[in-house]
Amino acid sequence: MNFKVQVKQAGRKANSIITTDLCLTHSPSTVEELLVLVTRETIIDFKERKESLKSGKDVDQATAIKTTIEAFEDGLIALFIDGIRYEDIKQELSLKGGETFTFVKLTMLAGRMW
Repeated sequence: MNFKVQVKQAGRKANSIITTDLCLTHSPSTVEELLVLVTRETIIDFKERKESLKSGKDVDQATAIKTTIEAFEDGLIALFIDGIRYEDIKQELSLKGGETFTFVKLTMLAGRMW
């Protein structure tokens, strides 16, 4: 199934949303399964690019998946599917293909409250 993935990172210029195509073997049934599948695909892409760059850094898939799930549960990553925010990791999904996933990496504000 084909999807679009948009990533917006805090601290980047306002119009720097990166859009890429994503092909998954099957449609995920929950938010958690979506996070796992996207993380796996990202690791595969990273390893392919690493081979061409001859980088010495390797990625442990289990650690990356655990980190992604923890970041989502801690509210450090926001997930939107076609503009609708999903906050419950166990929430059921009914994807048909062609949807756009938007991941926003959130950061805490610095300073103190008065």
